[in-house]
Amino acid sequence: MRLAKCEGTNTERYPHRIQSAITRQRLVSITGTTDDDLLDQLLDLGFNEDNLEAIRYAPIAEVAWASGKVTQFEQVFAVSAALQSDMLNVPAAFDLFQSWLARRPEKVLWSAWEHYTLDRLARSEQARDREFGRLLYEIASRIALASGGLLDQGEICVAEQRVLDRIARVYSCVQ
Repeated sequence: MRLAKCEGTNTERYPHRIQSAITRQRLVSITGTTDDDLLDQLLDLGFNEDNLEAIRYAPIAEVAWASGKVTQFEQVFAVSAALQSDMLNVPAAFDLFQSWLARRPEKVLWSAWEHYTLDRLARSEQARDREFGRLLYEIASRIALASGGLLDQGEICVAEQRVLDRIARVYSCVQ
């Protein structure tokens, strides 16, 4: 009885710590990772089991913001790509992704994406994930082109090309 009271008091005293531990365990279950640094990054960025799917699409937001602002065409291409993805079935992930298009995400998201993706590639069916990487690269290329003109008629700036190169490097895509 006394132990139960003590645990109840700690739960009330440290609700954030307990919720964080629960979320961490759920992320471990979903991702299969045991990388504490990666889990810390995900938690610090506010990821949980409801919105984790969004991280796979972080490069879309990064390429949209690469030129300094998200144009209307970039927004349309990015949201369209998200609507055709698995994110459509995960409202919290879709909302998070849309927030990245409205307000530039912190740079740490970009490094967390790379860390998460490399960890995932090390533990998963690489052919399927590499196919996703190829599609992600194509979508990001269309968005980069859309920023400079109408309907894929623009030019890719240096900052956008850096994003594309990083996607290709992480997924080992052939450019």
